[in-house]
This record gives sequence, structure tokens and C-alpha cells, in this order.
Amino acid sequence: MKRLRKLSQVLAIMTIALFTITSCNKTKKEDNKATTEENSVVVKASEDFSNYTFEQKDELLKKATEKLNSLNTQIANLESKGEKASTDLLNTLKTSRENLTKSIETINSATAETWNDAKSNVTKSYNSVVDGLDNVKTDVVKNVEAVKENATKKAENTVNKTKENVTNKVNETKENAKNKINDVKDNVTNKVNETANEVKETANQAKEKAEAQKKEAEAKKEEVKKAGEEVKNSVKNMKNVLK
Repeated sequence: MKRLRKLSQVLAIMTIALFTITSCNKTKKEDNKATTEENSVVVKASEDFSNYTFEQKDELLKKATEKLNSLNTQIANLESKGEKASTDLLNTLKTSRENLTKSIETINSATAETWNDAKSNVTKSYNSVVDGLDNVKTDVVKNVEAVKENATKKAENTVNKTKENVTNKVNETKENAKNKINDVKDNVTNKVNETANEVKETANQAKEKAEAQKKEAEAKKEEVKKAGEEVKNSVKNMKNVLK
């Protein structure tokens, strides 16, 4: 009973462990799914600033600055969340962002003669940052998927190992219980056989004693009969003498 109670406690603990592992695994999957969905959002399509005229310099400068700020916000969000991406991709993105910042600064000093080149540099630099950010996000998603897959495999291995341990423990307990039952059965059988032999031995002894008493009684009966015959003959002889 104590071993069964102890096994029940072990099974209860393992069940809780299995539930905890499964819950944690589910939570990790949900977190990873949210991260993947967030990072899978592609940066808005590339921009073309070539339509801005020299007279629209301030408008282009404002638009490009807004775009740069938006990209900086997205990059900062990635960095604040500790998202993992290739170092080379991050360095490329950093360089592209610096180039975009410089190209926007050149808008202020651009002349009518250099206006087209300035617009072209802003467009090229912005689209380079967009491509770099897309590449980083794609790499982050790939890394998240890899982490999720490893976590899932680890959790599954833990669950399977725990289930295996529980199964082995149950089988071991069943085998021990079976052996104990067999031991009890053997002890009972031996005790029954021992008692039966004792009863049989007692019966044999009683039978032998009865037979001995019977023989003794028959011998005494024979002696009495013989003594009676002798008395009878003596009386007969005395009668003959008296005649």
C-alpha cells in the first residue's frame, strides 16, 4: 500500500510536470507566432522621389525625413526586442541608413543643377534601407522559426522522456506487485501443503495406533478364550476324577 501510495504521488507530480511543459510549449508557440507575424510585415514598397521639382524641395525634404523616421522606428523596435539577425545584414542596414541620412542632408544644399542627382540619391538610399530592413526581418523570422522548432523538439523530447519514465515506473511497480502476489500464493500453497501433510501424518499415526489397539484387543480376546478353554478342560478332568 505504501509503495502504491508513493507511486500515485510520483504519477501526480509527473502529470503536473507534463501539463507545465505542454503549457509552456504552447505559450512559447503563441509568442513565437506573434513575433513571426509581426516581423513578416514587409516594409512599404519602395519610393520614387523623382517627381518632386526643385521648387518642392521642402516637401521632398519633409517626406524623406518622415520616411527616415518611420524606418528608424521599425529598426528601433527590432533592436528593443532583441531580435536576432545576421551581423552582416545588420551592418548593411546600418550603412544604408547612414547613406540615406546623408542623402537627405544634401537636399538642403542642392542646386537646380544638382537637383536630379540629389533626388536620385535619396530614392536609391531609401530603397536600399527598405531592402535591408526587409532582409533583416526575413532573417529574424527564419531565426524565430528555428528557435521555435528547437524549443518544440526539446519540449517533445522532455514529454516523451517523462512519459517513458512514467511507463517504466508503472511497469516496474506492476512487476513488483505481481512478484509479491506470486510470493504470497507460493507461501499460502506451501502452508496448505504443510498443514495437509501434518494432518495426513496425524491421521496415519491415529490409524496405526487404532490398528495396534485392535491387534492388542484381539490378542487379549484370544488369551481369554484360551484361558476359558483351559478352565473348561480342568473342570471336565475334575469331573472324571470324581467319578
